[in-house]
Amino acid sequence: MIDWLVIVGEQPASPRPEGFRRPPTLVPWWSIYRTLDRWFRAAGFGDGDLRRINFRNVLPEHVGSPTAAQLAEGRERLIEELWGLRPEVVVTLGRVAARAMGVPQGHQLDRDCGRVYSFGYARVTPVDGESPSVRGFTCQVLPLPHPSGQNRLLNGPGGQLALGRGIVKLQEMREEHGG
Repeated sequence: MIDWLVIVGEQPASPRPEGFRRPPTLVPWWSIYRTLDRWFRAAGFGDGDLRRINFRNVLPEHVGSPTAAQLAEGRERLIEELWGLRPEVVVTLGRVAARAMGVPQGHQLDRDCGRVYSFGYARVTPVDGESPSVRGFTCQVLPLPHPSGQNRLLNGPGGQLALGRGIVKLQEMREEHGG
């Protein structure tokens, strides 16, 4: 397992078929998975490495167009999952995942792809008659575009250059963490 890194998307593409054993985040979007695999190989990851990285989603199941309440609830659940995993780096796929990980509203992938943000989370839990319990974690967040073919950044002028900056940063992070 590559435990220093977690990939976060918005939601699984659709429910997984009955009896299908692959993780639901990989199920029917094989073209997206292949694109993501190509990006990670360009960043120096090896054959099969993508399968050794934890995938998480802001939303646990496919809901189509999520409401603000669903996104807020999903973000809280995601942060609890990440607290348990404690990754050093989170790669987000698309705008919804980036926002859930605290990337500012003004972030534009065509301009800022390859920029790393710091994310910190802490929760203070009061304990009757004792000192409060504090738990949290920090990590770096690298926003990448969603690897679907419908992404305007990837299809627009300069999009591949912007993506290239993100891949170079991912490669630097991989080298920093020893592969």
